[in-house]
Amino acid sequence: RTETPARQILMEDVDEETFRKIKTQQDVRDEDLLTLYFFFGNDLVKALDIYDADLVTKTIAMPSKREIFNVSGSATFPYLVTKNWCSCPAFGNHIKGRRGASETCKHQLAVRLAIATGKFKSLQISDEEFAKELCEDKNRCIGELAQKFQNRLVDPSAP
Repeated sequence: RTETPARQILMEDVDEETFRKIKTQQDVRDEDLLTLYFFFGNDLVKALDIYDADLVTKTIAMPSKREIFNVSGSATFPYLVTKNWCSCPAFGNHIKGRRGASETCKHQLAVRLAIATGKFKSLQISDEEFAKELCEDKNRCIGELAQKFQNRLVDPSAP
């Protein structure tokens, strides 16, 4: 369904206010879960699984203090996550073009919960290691896209 501009603004305001409240409380309460579930549905349930399993790590590059979050899970490598981007296939294939609260994947939502409550692991690495990690993830993404393209050449009906 298409969201009206007014509804999108309301969704974004309530969404941001809910995360501010969680940060102040340093806890996720039932009423917060109900509000977030209204906006995110089943993605919230999946994000809570990630959050509860402590799969969120904040990686800090030193000395620049650049940051990115990693979410481990069922993939062979962790997904890199920022507020506006995730390296997961769902974000790239389905979420990128949406507007409002629904443009968030489960990994981004898990990271937002972790930030709001302070419940994440921290890892400090050098700026060089940080750059290498970002480049390796980009190469993995490019490799996955190349494989999909190759599959379509062989079988045009392939996803």
